[in-house]
Amino acid sequence: MFQKLHLLDTHIALIATYTAVNLPIVVWLMRDFFAGIPIDLEESASIDGASKLRIFFTIALPLARSGLAATFMLVLILCWNEYLLALFLSNANAQTMPVLVSAQNGTRGPEWWYMSVLIVIMIAPVVVITAALQRHIARGILLGAVKG
Repeated sequence: MFQKLHLLDTHIALIATYTAVNLPIVVWLMRDFFAGIPIDLEESASIDGASKLRIFFTIALPLARSGLAATFMLVLILCWNEYLLALFLSNANAQTMPVLVSAQNGTRGPEWWYMSVLIVIMIAPVVVITAALQRHIARGILLGAVKG
């Protein structure tokens, strides 16, 4: 399909494919987080005259922040480490890190030094983002553990 549309080996093809593959996971996870928000909060805001959009952005979304952080991390790791789709949909222009690491097979065998450097570069952004979102994820876990 991407070949007929002349989108093969483009970032658009990878973005569309990763979105289609991971969207069911996001919907499934976020549904549970939004279902855990008490309906009384939304009803009281509606009685006060807030629109559906305002209720979503000012009440529901801030309360589901830990779920958003956890879902974001899961989808980031799934997309960041995905190899098979990127191998089929990209060649040289839209190459992802896992495909680049696997391409370090030279004529003299695997180039372990280059592979190691690429893997460290590949892991670093995920570690930094995880460290930045750690307090949101931990708060969500503790919030769900305390019932009162």
